Amino acid sequence: MAADEKLCLIVKEVIPANAPFNARDQITITAQFVYTGSNPPVTALYTRTDLTTVGTPTAVGLTLTKEVDKSTAFPGETITYTITYLNNSAAIISNVIVFDSTPAFTTFLTAVAGPLPAALTGSVVAKPSVGGRGIIRWTFSGSLNPGQSGTVGFSVVIE
Repeated sequence: MAADEKLCLIVKEVIPANAPFNARDQITITAQFVYTGSNPPVTALYTRTDLTTVGTPTAVGLTLTKEVDKSTAFPGETITYTITYLNNSAAIISNVIVFDSTPAFTTFLTAVAGPLPAALTGSVVAKPSVGGRGIIRWTFSGSLNPGQSGTVGFSVVIE
Protein backbone atom coordinates (compact mmCIF):
# COMPACT_ATOMS: atom_id res chain seq x y z
CA MET A 1 0.00 0.00 0.00
CA ALA A 2 1.09 3.56 -0.58
CA ALA A 3 1.17 6.30 2.06
CA ASP A 4 -2.28 7.50 3.23
CA GLU A 5 -4.12 4.56 1.65
CA LYS A 6 -6.64 2.83 3.90
CA LEU A 7 -7.56 -0.83 4.16
CA CYS A 8 -10.87 -2.04 5.56
CA LEU A 9 -11.62 -5.70 6.26
CA ILE A 10 -15.14 -7.07 6.68
CA VAL A 11 -15.47 -10.44 8.38
CA LYS A 12 -18.62 -12.48 7.94
CA GLU A 13 -19.44 -14.65 10.95
CA VAL A 14 -21.68 -17.65 10.28
CA ILE A 15 -22.93 -19.94 13.02
CA PRO A 16 -24.68 -23.08 11.72
CA ALA A 17 -28.35 -23.42 12.69
CA ASN A 18 -27.59 -26.78 14.31
CA ALA A 19 -24.72 -25.44 16.46
CA PRO A 20 -25.05 -26.70 20.04
CA PHE A 21 -26.00 -24.23 22.74
CA ASN A 22 -23.04 -22.61 24.48
CA ALA A 23 -20.85 -23.30 21.45
CA ARG A 24 -18.28 -20.57 20.91
CA ASP A 25 -16.60 -19.30 17.79
CA GLN A 26 -13.68 -16.92 18.12
CA ILE A 27 -12.19 -15.14 15.14
CA THR A 28 -8.92 -13.22 15.36
CA ILE A 29 -7.65 -11.07 12.51
CA THR A 30 -4.00 -10.07 12.59
CA ALA A 31 -2.34 -7.54 10.32
CA GLN A 32 1.35 -6.75 10.31
CA PHE A 33 2.61 -3.59 8.67
CA VAL A 34 6.18 -2.81 7.73
CA TYR A 35 6.73 0.88 7.18
CA THR A 36 9.52 1.36 4.67
CA GLY A 37 11.50 4.54 4.25
CA SER A 38 12.81 4.55 7.80
CA ASN A 39 16.07 3.13 8.98
CA PRO A 40 15.62 0.60 10.48
CA PRO A 41 12.14 -0.24 9.07
CA VAL A 42 9.33 0.26 11.60
CA THR A 43 6.78 -2.51 12.08
CA ALA A 44 3.34 -2.55 13.67
CA LEU A 45 1.10 -5.47 14.59
CA TYR A 46 -2.68 -5.05 14.96
CA THR A 47 -5.20 -7.67 16.09
CA ARG A 48 -8.96 -7.73 16.54
CA THR A 49 -10.92 -10.56 18.14
CA ASP A 50 -14.63 -11.37 17.90
CA LEU A 51 -16.26 -13.99 20.15
CA THR A 52 -19.72 -15.34 19.39
CA THR A 53 -21.52 -17.63 21.86
CA VAL A 54 -24.65 -19.61 20.96
CA GLY A 55 -27.39 -18.94 23.54
CA THR A 56 -28.89 -21.55 25.83
CA PRO A 57 -32.52 -22.68 25.37
CA THR A 58 -33.56 -21.05 28.66
CA ALA A 59 -31.85 -17.76 27.83
CA VAL A 60 -33.01 -17.43 24.25
CA GLY A 61 -35.58 -14.66 24.05
CA LEU A 62 -34.71 -11.84 21.73
CA THR A 63 -32.49 -13.09 18.94
CA LEU A 64 -30.65 -10.80 16.56
CA THR A 65 -29.31 -11.57 13.11
CA LYS A 66 -27.11 -9.03 11.33
CA GLU A 67 -26.47 -9.01 7.59
CA VAL A 68 -24.54 -6.71 5.25
CA ASP A 69 -25.51 -6.03 1.63
CA LYS A 70 -22.03 -6.37 0.08
CA SER A 71 -19.30 -8.96 0.44
CA THR A 72 -16.64 -6.45 -0.68
CA ALA A 73 -16.57 -2.68 -0.68
CA PHE A 74 -14.01 0.02 -1.44
CA PRO A 75 -13.35 3.45 0.08
CA GLY A 76 -16.16 5.87 -0.75
CA GLU A 77 -18.76 3.10 -1.17
CA THR A 78 -21.86 2.73 0.98
CA ILE A 79 -22.67 -0.49 2.79
CA THR A 80 -25.96 -1.22 4.52
CA TYR A 81 -26.46 -3.42 7.57
CA THR A 82 -29.84 -5.00 8.37
CA ILE A 83 -30.53 -6.40 11.84
CA THR A 84 -33.51 -8.71 12.23
CA TYR A 85 -34.90 -9.04 15.76
CA LEU A 86 -37.13 -11.97 16.73
CA ASN A 87 -38.91 -12.92 19.94
CA ASN A 88 -37.88 -16.56 20.02
CA SER A 89 -39.56 -17.28 23.37
CA ALA A 90 -43.05 -18.08 24.61
CA ALA A 91 -43.23 -14.83 26.63
CA ILE A 92 -43.94 -11.22 25.67
CA ILE A 93 -40.83 -9.02 25.61
CA SER A 94 -41.12 -5.34 26.50
CA ASN A 95 -38.57 -2.52 26.66
CA VAL A 96 -36.91 -3.71 23.45
CA ILE A 97 -33.73 -1.79 22.63
CA VAL A 98 -31.35 -2.72 19.81
CA PHE A 99 -27.80 -1.30 19.89
CA ASP A 100 -25.08 -1.24 17.28
CA SER A 101 -22.32 1.13 16.26
CA THR A 102 -20.52 2.33 13.19
CA PRO A 103 -17.70 -0.08 12.32
CA ALA A 104 -14.09 1.10 12.32
CA PHE A 105 -13.05 3.03 9.23
CA THR A 106 -16.62 4.01 8.34
CA THR A 107 -18.78 7.10 8.81
CA PHE A 108 -22.51 7.15 9.52
CA LEU A 109 -25.03 7.87 6.78
CA THR A 110 -28.57 6.79 7.76
CA ALA A 111 -30.53 4.59 10.21
CA VAL A 112 -34.08 3.29 9.89
CA ALA A 113 -36.55 0.99 11.61
CA GLY A 114 -38.57 -1.29 9.34
CA PRO A 115 -42.31 -1.90 9.66
CA LEU A 116 -43.25 -2.64 13.27
CA PRO A 117 -44.91 -5.87 14.40
CA ALA A 118 -48.48 -5.38 15.68
CA ALA A 119 -47.76 -4.91 19.41
CA LEU A 120 -44.76 -2.60 19.01
CA THR A 121 -46.29 0.86 18.88
CA GLY A 122 -43.34 3.09 18.04
CA SER A 123 -39.60 3.47 17.78
CA VAL A 124 -37.05 6.19 18.40
CA VAL A 125 -33.62 6.11 16.77
CA ALA A 126 -30.63 7.76 18.47
CA LYS A 127 -27.76 8.05 16.01
CA PRO A 128 -24.58 9.94 15.18
CA SER A 129 -24.73 12.90 12.84
CA VAL A 130 -24.17 12.21 9.13
CA GLY A 131 -20.43 11.77 8.61
CA GLY A 132 -19.93 10.98 12.29
CA ARG A 133 -19.21 7.81 14.22
CA GLY A 134 -20.73 6.15 17.24
CA ILE A 135 -23.61 4.23 18.73
CA ILE A 136 -26.93 3.67 16.99
CA ARG A 137 -29.83 2.79 19.31
CA TRP A 138 -33.39 1.84 18.39
CA THR A 139 -35.76 2.08 21.39
CA PHE A 140 -39.19 0.51 20.89
CA SER A 141 -42.40 1.20 22.78
CA GLY A 142 -45.03 -1.46 23.26
CA SER A 143 -44.19 -5.15 23.36
CA LEU A 144 -42.87 -7.86 21.10
CA ASN A 145 -45.16 -10.89 21.15
CA PRO A 146 -43.84 -14.46 20.85
CA GLY A 147 -42.79 -15.26 17.30
CA GLN A 148 -42.92 -11.64 16.13
CA SER A 149 -40.00 -10.05 14.34
CA GLY A 150 -38.91 -6.87 12.62
CA THR A 151 -35.87 -5.15 11.20
CA VAL A 152 -33.70 -2.12 11.76
CA GLY A 153 -30.88 -0.98 9.53
CA PHE A 154 -28.16 1.53 8.98
CA SER A 155 -25.81 2.62 6.22
CA VAL A 156 -22.20 3.75 6.46
CA VAL A 157 -19.59 4.98 4.02
CA ILE A 158 -16.22 3.24 3.88
CA GLU A 159 -13.37 5.68 4.53
